[in-house]
Amino acid sequence: LLAHAQEDMLDNLGALMSTLRLPGEKDAAYRERIFLAPEAFACAGSAGGYIYWARKANASIRHVVLIKQRPGYYLLVMAPDWGQPALSNAIVDAAHKTVFDENIYPICDEVSLTTATFLNYSIEGTLHVPEGPDPSLVRTLAETNAWAMAEAAFRPFRTLHLNEMIGAIQVPNVRLITGMLPEADIVPTQTQIPRCTSVTLHTEVYDG
Repeated sequence: LLAHAQEDMLDNLGALMSTLRLPGEKDAAYRERIFLAPEAFACAGSAGGYIYWARKANASIRHVVLIKQRPGYYLLVMAPDWGQPALSNAIVDAAHKTVFDENIYPICDEVSLTTATFLNYSIEGTLHVPEGPDPSLVRTLAETNAWAMAEAAFRPFRTLHLNEMIGAIQVPNVRLITGMLPEADIVPTQTQIPRCTSVTLHTEVYDG
C-alpha cells in the first residue's frame, strides 16, 4: 500500500506512523521517510534511525548516508534533492539540533554530521548512427537517458562507473561512441556527491 499511495492517502499512512509531511515535501521523499519511521521509534542508533531524524529536520534534506568510520564512530552525510542548491548552514544547524536532541541521540555512539559537497562532471561524446534513423531523435533519447542515470546516481559517496554512463547513451541505432568524457569512473570522497552539470552529445552517420 505504501509503495503506491499518493497525496492524501500517503498523508494518512504517514499519520499512522506519527510521521507528518514536511512543508513542501514531495510524495517520493515523504514515502521514504514513512518507510524509515519504524527505525526511529527507538530514537537514533540504527542507520535508519539516524537517517530518519536528519531528514525530519527539513524537507530540503533528501539524501542522507551513515558511514561507519570505525567501531562506535559514524559520519552522517546529508545532501539536497536532485537539481537543488547545496544545503544552507541554517538547514544543517536544524538537522544537528534534531539528531543530537538529548531524547534522540544515544550516548554510546560518536556521530559527526556534515553536508555533502558537489563533485561536478559533464558527459560528452559522439554517437555514430547508420543511415536511415533520424540522428536528432537518437541524440534526444540518449540525452534523456543520461540525465535520468545522473539523477539516479545523485547520492553521497556513490561511485558512478564509466560503464553506467556509456550504457545510458548506448541507445538503439548507436553503432559506436567516440570522444567519450569522462574517461574514467567518477569516485567521490565520503563527503562528496556526484552531480552532472551538462550533457553534450553529437551525432555522425556511421560508415563503417
